[in-house]
Amino acid sequence: MKRLLFFAAILSIFIGLLAFFQKTTCKIVGQPTTVGPIQQIFEAPFFEALAKDSSIPLLFQYAPTNVQGFKEDYQLKFLKEGYFDLVSLRFLQNEGLEVALSGVDIPGLQENFSSARNFTEAISPFLDQNLQKNFQAKLLGTWAFGPQELFCTKPIKNLADLKGLKIRIGGKEGSSIKHLFNALGAKPIYMEYGETINALEGNLIDCGVSSYLSAESAGWFKYLPYRMNLNFGNGINGYVINLRTWNVLNNRQKQLLLNHFKDLSDRMWIYSEESYEKSLLPCSKDGSDCQKPNGAAPKMITFNRDQQSRFHQIAVESALQTWLKKCEAVDSTCKSRWLIAAKNSSAFQNLNLNDL
Repeated sequence: MKRLLFFAAILSIFIGLLAFFQKTTCKIVGQPTTVGPIQQIFEAPFFEALAKDSSIPLLFQYAPTNVQGFKEDYQLKFLKEGYFDLVSLRFLQNEGLEVALSGVDIPGLQENFSSARNFTEAISPFLDQNLQKNFQAKLLGTWAFGPQELFCTKPIKNLADLKGLKIRIGGKEGSSIKHLFNALGAKPIYMEYGETINALEGNLIDCGVSSYLSAESAGWFKYLPYRMNLNFGNGINGYVINLRTWNVLNNRQKQLLLNHFKDLSDRMWIYSEESYEKSLLPCSKDGSDCQKPNGAAPKMITFNRDQQSRFHQIAVESALQTWLKKCEAVDSTCKSRWLIAAKNSSAFQNLNLNDL
C-alpha cells in the first residue's frame, strides 16, 4: 500500500512537471515602474497571480518596460517582431505605428471618466480589428490613467499664456496632442516618462502633461506647483497579446483569460476615477493625505467657460480633424467607423458630428 502511494505521488509530480514544461512561454512587457500605483498595485500583482494559474497553459514572464531596457515607443514593434508575446501597451507612445490608437483618446474632447470609458468600449472593436490585421495581435482590455492634466512652473490663467512654453508630452511627431499644443502656440517636446524628472531638475521644460496620480508618484509637484483644469485626454492604455500565443489557447481558455483581463481593467478604471476625484479635494476626510510625499499638492487654476469652449474648439480643429484625415488616408473606412462609434456613445454629446 505504501509502495502504491509512493508511486502515485511520483506520478503526480511527474504529471505536474510535464504540464509545466508543456506550457508556452509568454514574455510580458509591463508599464514602466515610474508610473506608480497602476503598475505597482494592480499590474505587477495581477501577472504574478496569473503566473500561478494552472488552468491557462502559458508560462507568464513579466517585467516593466524600463526594466526590459528599451523605449516605450517600441512596444508594438517588438510585439509584432516576436520579441515579446504580451504588452501593457502605451497608446500615446505607439500611435505612430498604429493610427487607430490615437483615435481612442483625442485630446481636448472628453471631459469625464464615464464618457471616456463609454467611447473606449465603442471604438475597441475597430482598434482590435486593426491590431489583428496590422500587427497580428489581439486587444485583451483597456484602462485609463485618468485625465491628462497640465502641470506648470507658473499659473496659466488663459490660453494665450501657453504661447512659447516648453511642454513635455508623451506623443511624438504627428501625434494629436502635439498638433493641439502647436495650435495653442506652445512648444511640445516628446519625452519618456522616466526622463521627465531630470528635465524638470534642469529647468529644461516649463510644463508637463500627465495624470495626477502618475505625476504625484514621479515627484513632479516639487517642480510644477500649478495645475490647470484642461483635459488633454484620459491616458487610455490597453493589453495586447500576439495571435501566435493567443491561438495556443482553446476557446474556454481564451474566455478565461479575457475574464481575467476584464476584472483587472474594471478595477483599474475604478481606481483611477476614485484617485482623480480624491485629488480634487484639499485632503482626505481623515486628513491622511494633507501632507503629500512628493511635494505639496499643486494649486488648481480654473479656466472660465469661454476659455474652455475655445480650448474645445481648437482641439476639434487641430487634433480631431487632423487625425481623421490621417486615419482616412491609411484606411478609407476609418472616419466612418470612428463616427459610428462616437454616435453610439455618450462621449461627444456636445460635438456636432455632422460637421466633420
